Amino acid sequence: MTETRTEQAMCIMGRSTSEPCGRPATEPIPRHDDAIELCAFHAALEPLCQEAEDLSLGLALFKEWRKEARKHGGNPPLLKLLDRGRAEFSERLKLIDRSVGDLESAVRAPE
Repeated sequence: MTETRTEQAMCIMGRSTSEPCGRPATEPIPRHDDAIELCAFHAALEPLCQEAEDLSLGLALFKEWRKEARKHGGNPPLLKLLDRGRAEFSERLKLIDRSVGDLESAVRAPE
């Protein structure tokens, strides 16, 4: 009996590092073509990582906007709104960080 073996592509995460992901690629990269390049774990993490990146940018902008608001008289309602937005972004970022940590722990957990 002849065995035919097809090589399965591996997840691209960490490919250029000393510790690449060792899982098979089964999912397309979101927002890209349909090429299968991520394992299911990294495909699930991608939206969370993108949101965390967006929130981090927003937090930096809140800081700058607050500085500008203070230069122009320190409008109390505006400062309050900016502080509330910054607090909400910070809380969401903490939740994402915990979720990513939980997912990573679950993947590392022995079966």
